Amino acid sequence: MSDQETITTTTTSAPTTHLFPFTSTLEGPINSKKYFQFEPTPSLEHKHKTIETFETKLMGRRLIGYNVQLPENVNGHIWQYVQTPHNHHEIEEEEEEELQPRLIKKSSPEISRFVLWKKDTAPNDQDARLKAIEDWHNITNAVHEPIPL
Repeated sequence: MSDQETITTTTTSAPTTHLFPFTSTLEGPINSKKYFQFEPTPSLEHKHKTIETFETKLMGRRLIGYNVQLPENVNGHIWQYVQTPHNHHEIEEEEEEELQPRLIKKSSPEISRFVLWKKDTAPNDQDARLKAIEDWHNITNAVHEPIPL
């Protein structure tokens, strides 16, 4: 990835999308305005001293995070697993088909930035999740590059 295409961090207002360092078996909406509150924490030391850092506690875990801005030509989407019949067009009333998890895109706006969270310390540039985003961006660029004949 060239220097112009790398993922950058910003100090703008906090986005509403968050990438946590853990998963949860709970699915569905929560009252995030009440139960998930975070504030800028300028006293934290990390590599990006000029970047606005956030701190919160979630499910008993201390989390530290900062804004990540995706490259200009990259947008993210929110996907969700839902339980649906494997082929809902061919289901007969007498025959019940086992529900299969399927990945569907939620109806939400595209994501151009998010807060990257890490437990107990601020994420750094070598975070595996950032590297995965960069790697996928490199793969998509390679796939869409014209092949010289």
